[in-house]
Amino acid sequence: MALLSVALAVTHQITPYFVVASLVVLVLFGLLRPVWIPLVPLIPAAAWALINYQVWKGYFSFSEIFNLGANTATPGSSVVGEHPDSVLKLSTLALAAGPLVVGVLALVYLLRCHRRLEMALAVCAASAGSLVLVTDYGQEGLYRTTLFALPWLCVLAFGNGPRAIMRRGYSVVPLFVFLAATFLFANFALDGMNVVRPSQIQAERKFELTAPAGSMLVSLGVNPPVNVTYRYPQIQSDVVELT
Repeated sequence: MALLSVALAVTHQITPYFVVASLVVLVLFGLLRPVWIPLVPLIPAAAWALINYQVWKGYFSFSEIFNLGANTATPGSSVVGEHPDSVLKLSTLALAAGPLVVGVLALVYLLRCHRRLEMALAVCAASAGSLVLVTDYGQEGLYRTTLFALPWLCVLAFGNGPRAIMRRGYSVVPLFVFLAATFLFANFALDGMNVVRPSQIQAERKFELTAPAGSMLVSLGVNPPVNVTYRYPQIQSDVVELT
């Protein structure tokens, strides 16, 4: 576990703290011993953060702590003229639909059977929400919160392990189909740069078919060219700020 904690600390800046939060919950509910076990992933993560303090200090501010409204807002929401396309709105809703269904199922099971284990699973899932309390990570923060909460919610939603799943196969299959559909539609919900618009295709295709050799394509905005026909293997894209 110590070896895995060291690997975790140097490969991702947020995951170790989610792990620590879950271990603390399990210790408090008396499901994990010894009580100092949360220190195993915390110490290397804290040491790595101190070593790299100069790198991340510009991304953190004490004013962000408990500023829930600002912490859940999309960074692009404050940009004048930015209007998300309908496909982005729908994909964002699909991204929320899957975890919402799992969360409702978990809540139903928790209300029916609220033993210590079930309560601990629910609190472990809720502990992932601590991210949006301390940083303004926007929708990316909500995405990571959901990502780390889902495993706990899934275990809680099915209840009583594989035997319960086998007994309820007729109800699980439609659920899996629904979750697969929402996942496929929402797979790139937060990556607006991957959305290819018809007007963008037309402009870039005209450029690639008619521009003289050695031409340069200047992209205004944050979306890079999609290189529809790949006639030009190297197209330079610059973000130009208009003043």
